Amino acid sequence: MKFLVIGTGAIGIYLGGNLALNHHNVVFIARKGSVNAIKKAGLEICKKKEKIHQPFPSVFSNIKEAFGKNNFDAVIITVKAYDVDQVIVQLKPFICEIKALVCFQNGVGTEEKFGCVFGKQKVISGIITSSVSRLSVGSVRLEKDRGMGLSSINKVVFDLIDVFNDAGFKTKYYEKAQDLKWSKLVSNLFANASSAILEMTPKEIFSNPRLFELEMAQIKEAMQVMKSRGWNIVNLPGIPLKLLTRMIESLPVELNQAILGKILASGRGEKMPSFYIDLVRGSLKNEVEYLNGAVVQEGEKLNIPTPVNRLYNQVLTEMIHGNRNIGEFRHNPDKLIDLIS
Repeated sequence: MKFLVIGTGAIGIYLGGNLALNHHNVVFIARKGSVNAIKKAGLEICKKKEKIHQPFPSVFSNIKEAFGKNNFDAVIITVKAYDVDQVIVQLKPFICEIKALVCFQNGVGTEEKFGCVFGKQKVISGIITSSVSRLSVGSVRLEKDRGMGLSSINKVVFDLIDVFNDAGFKTKYYEKAQDLKWSKLVSNLFANASSAILEMTPKEIFSNPRLFELEMAQIKEAMQVMKSRGWNIVNLPGIPLKLLTRMIESLPVELNQAILGKILASGRGEKMPSFYIDLVRGSLKNEVEYLNGAVVQEGEKLNIPTPVNRLYNQVLTEMIHGNRNIGEFRHNPDKLIDLIS
């Protein structure tokens, strides 16, 4: 198959690079400053026991140029959720040529944006639970190999699942896209916003009793929204989310901290989350509005209180736009918690 991969961050290189190594024709769209570096050095995917190098990748900075020379079976979009609007503008002239759009953004809402422009029948919802780190331009490392999930009314999704499985991605089909995307949203909430606001590692967040209680509260808020909408928590590749959320619902918070705290800390540990990375880089964009913010928006529609998600979304957004000092809550959980007390 022939793929256009838009975005050369960790996920874009990981997906596109492995597809190319599995003898598929892959064209990448990268930022202008990265194109020459990728062409010169090639792609590199590091795994536990091997380092794979793909020389001479096909890379463009201009979507128009890529479509002018190629016909694609699917467009894989791996940019951050906050860059989707820009991608839609660039892809719109090729609406008749696009057969399938595979969206791998964290959070919710981006598939609906693509569906409004290109038609929902072309949109394929995707999630990746494997952990991939960007080492340098064109070079990534697979930290944890879990898998991915796809969902769509577009029948080409089954062809893609076969292709992705052949490329070693451990891909599973999900019947309901909302179940898939909202379950992934729930999994992404853990120690993401709080870690960025407090400049504390996930391990430190889960070790603090008051912060752990706040983390469980934000998950319960999201679960209540899902339940009211008729969306179901589903297990994700490598993540037994149904069991984890049942424990959060039914067990006392102290017992959950003793059991789940260790499990969650082992999954994230000392690695700072994406929200924090964007914040310290000085980016004026952040995916918090597509995760915690999405929970708040749905809660408002359903008249469901979401105070913890609202707090996290508001404080982090204010930091992003310079309305709060980034270091205001640094290693000071009580100051943050007092805002919700």
